[in-house]
Amino acid sequence: MLDDFQAKAEKVINHFKDELRQIRTGRAQPALVEGVVVEVESYGGAKMRLQDLATISAPEASLLLVQPFDPSVIKDIERALHAANLGLSPATDQQVIRLVMPPLTAERRQQMIKLVAQKVEETRIAIRNLRTQIKEEIESQADEGGVSEDDIKRQVEQLQNEVDKLNEQIEQLKVEKEAELTTV
Repeated sequence: MLDDFQAKAEKVINHFKDELRQIRTGRAQPALVEGVVVEVESYGGAKMRLQDLATISAPEASLLLVQPFDPSVIKDIERALHAANLGLSPATDQQVIRLVMPPLTAERRQQMIKLVAQKVEETRIAIRNLRTQIKEEIESQADEGGVSEDDIKRQVEQLQNEVDKLNEQIEQLKVEKEAELTTV
């Protein structure tokens, strides 16, 4: 059961890391736009992630370059970037879309820090819910018989130790992201 908990908890942590990557800092990072969904009309209206349609790079600290693999989809990508409401204005050349990152204001940085705190709380809630579910499974073994109370108590303690480690990891990720956001 602890293996089941660890596998599910790892998914929760990976999702949390992805969400943190998408929170904009003062630096241009390809992760900001990789997940933007583009409706490609020339592909029959297929919806694809931007990272599947283009190369995304950050040649400078305040610039992202999006270079589509197929130049015919550049207008679709530009439309999706506008619709994504990222606070970035796409400028299109013939083959490349440039996204200039405006500097973050102090107010915007505080909003981002609040967003990080919200994501942290959502992740902790998910871990708590997972812990509760696994703890109930462990305690239900007592009803079935064949498992001693000491074994059940030991498994619950191990579960709590795992939860404590995960909370430390979440806190460390939060501190790193907040440092990234407050660095000018």
